[in-house]
Amino acid sequence: MRNTRVHEFLPALQRVATGRRLSAAAARARLAARVESRSGAIVDLCRTLVHIDSTNPPGDTTAIVEAIEAVLDGRAGVEHRRVVGRAPAVNLVARVRGA
Repeated sequence: MRNTRVHEFLPALQRVATGRRLSAAAARARLAARVESRSGAIVDLCRTLVHIDSTNPPGDTTAIVEAIEAVLDGRAGVEHRRVVGRAPAVNLVARVRGA
């Protein structure tokens, strides 16, 4: 897996993975393995999100936020909240503890 943005996740992945720092190559390999092991769930989530109508206008993203909240609810270490800048566009802000 080659991802130009993977470097953004390396520090958190290095800490969470084993409690010690990993080499960049080892962290990339571990991240790729985690994504691969969850590929079915990732595809299912993407399929769900694509089928939700968020046509602009009006750009109502509430149903998308609800679907993502359903995934995040109950996940240890993940806090999330809704932010509405201009209704009906709803944003979801999440924080992963330790990241």
